Amino acid sequence: MKRKCNNSVIQLFLSVSAVLLIFSAVTVRGQSIGPLSANFEGIGYTGKNPPDPSIAVGPNYVVEVVNSEFVVFDKSSSRTVAYSSNLADFFNDQSDNIYDCKVVFDQYSQRYVLLTLADNGSNTGYYLLAVSEGTDPNPSLWYKYKLDASIDGSQTSDLRADYPGLGYDQNCVYITSNQYTFPANGDAFQYAKIRILKKSQIYSGVTPTAPFTDFYDLEAGPKTRVCEGEGGSRGLYRWSP
Repeated sequence: MKRKCNNSVIQLFLSVSAVLLIFSAVTVRGQSIGPLSANFEGIGYTGKNPPDPSIAVGPNYVVEVVNSEFVVFDKSSSRTVAYSSNLADFFNDQSDNIYDCKVVFDQYSQRYVLLTLADNGSNTGYYLLAVSEGTDPNPSLWYKYKLDASIDGSQTSDLRADYPGLGYDQNCVYITSNQYTFPANGDAFQYAKIRILKKSQIYSGVTPTAPFTDFYDLEAGPKTRVCEGEGGSRGLYRWSP
């Protein structure tokens, strides 16, 4: 639910979405990532404003997401579309708003990870998170999670997430977001939050609830804050951005 921008900015975003550049003759961690200077048309305008394009490149496929479509391009067959899906259908989610999508390719574990936000415009927001089972991002081969973004650890906040970030390392996946009141309550920024999920749990698909740890109430300036796991375990940390 990003704020609307003027047409020139929107066209800039659309031009980013319309052309995908794949680099070749480049090796990352011993793995080639495809032909150099090839380009092809991405997802067109979906009616969502702004489109929030994001792409991830794996060994054989390129995954592009925008608000709110999901497309997989085959790198070896003239850049043809291998799979496509509406994000609401992909997640089987009927939220009123699905927005702010991100996708990355985790080179450590050879998985695609996709994140988008969702809410019903009332008092609960969600992180919709999906992890591919392997290097094939066929929409039927993902583990999918719907995580309550309106709780901090086990505490209810009545806030929604916005402007998410998505990262990973060898052990965990990291989600960041700015927490806002819902529009009916002023749509005001409150604080930033970091949610940490163990890859050993979400990459296996055997833990449908995806346990997590939240670092929340993050604001400018050094302060002592609380981190809390989903089960209620708590700890203190020093925040100094």
